[in-house]
Amino acid sequence: MAKTIDGEWLTMEETCQRLGIKRETVYSYVSRGRLRSRRSTSGRGSEVRADDVEHLASLTAWRRSYIPRPVESAITLIKNGCLYYRSHEVSTLVRDSSFEQVALTLWDDEENESAGPWEADADLVEKCRAAARVLPADATPLDRLRMTAACAGSMLKPPRGEGWSADSRRYAAEFLTTAVRALPHASGKGPGDESRFASMLWSRLSSREPTPAVVGVLDAALILLADHDLPESTRVVRMAARAGVGISGIVRLGLDINGGPVKSATVLGLSALLDGARSAADPYRPRTGEPVPGFGHASYPDGDPRARILLNLLTGVDPDALDPVNSALHRAPLSSLPPPNIGFVLTVLANVGQMVPGAAEAIFAIARSTGWIAHAGEEYAQNPVRGIYHSVYCPR
Repeated sequence: MAKTIDGEWLTMEETCQRLGIKRETVYSYVSRGRLRSRRSTSGRGSEVRADDVEHLASLTAWRRSYIPRPVESAITLIKNGCLYYRSHEVSTLVRDSSFEQVALTLWDDEENESAGPWEADADLVEKCRAAARVLPADATPLDRLRMTAACAGSMLKPPRGEGWSADSRRYAAEFLTTAVRALPHASGKGPGDESRFASMLWSRLSSREPTPAVVGVLDAALILLADHDLPESTRVVRMAARAGVGISGIVRLGLDINGGPVKSATVLGLSALLDGARSAADPYRPRTGEPVPGFGHASYPDGDPRARILLNLLTGVDPDALDPVNSALHRAPLSSLPPPNIGFVLTVLANVGQMVPGAAEAIFAIARSTGWIAHAGEEYAQNPVRGIYHSVYCPR
């Protein structure tokens, strides 16, 4: 080991041994300024500052030993290819319950304290709608929802006290109803049936005349997408709730980082697929070994049950409209892919329902908002002690 008045230096071999890495990786750390080096005093090879090596070794050891805290949750379970909300199988909820009722189930409303139609103050709705008018004409429904949610959150009186209560659930229902009701009508007509959340949302996304059957399919889609394990948006929402962020802030945060299967299905380009299904040309040809968005799901090796449920409901409502989809799914190269997932089928719903561009993404975000609120409610109920974090200074 070479020593100078500036401190100790390690040979390249000693550095590799201490960090357990290859010489090339050491050079990479040097080039990024994580390790300082100099030419060896012997004139052969390089030497690395020992204190830099020790600092990097301590960080590496901490990262290897760090085990994330498991999240204990009673909200959603995926077992044997089935999805459950608070021990209720989702297919049963779709058959027997409305979206509003399922939201209350997710929010742990065992006493049914928040039952009844979801209401919103008409004056507040109009103020939120006016605020969203500043957006350009081609703004997506999700863009407008972010604006109306921000307005509703700033004007609604927050629930009293801390924790998770009936007042919290009533606030959550009013907040979501206000934000969605403030969206413009797709047809330009006035309000239609506003008694059900799904029918209210349909009029904001589609100019097609709603029927009980098509509204029922949208209601089912909202239920199926309400929650699903712990994707990135849900993990961030739980962390924010633990830090004391309120319900409206939780939803706005989720909307800002909204992702999920819809983005993948959009990449697939369902409109092109439907158009191509009517001709001999293949609308989409994946590269060898490339995962195809909209097909398959890591949690469901045998197929996404949510997609099957929604596709069956769509087929029952408008079988002729699904002929192009079925044609494409049974024709190469799509016939060799895993079954379509919920993101794909949701985009089919938007296409069949003649919905505005971006409707599928908005449906996903609105549905998942109920799940975000449920996860926030779990954190509120635990009333956790705020964590104290320490930073590790890493000079560049």
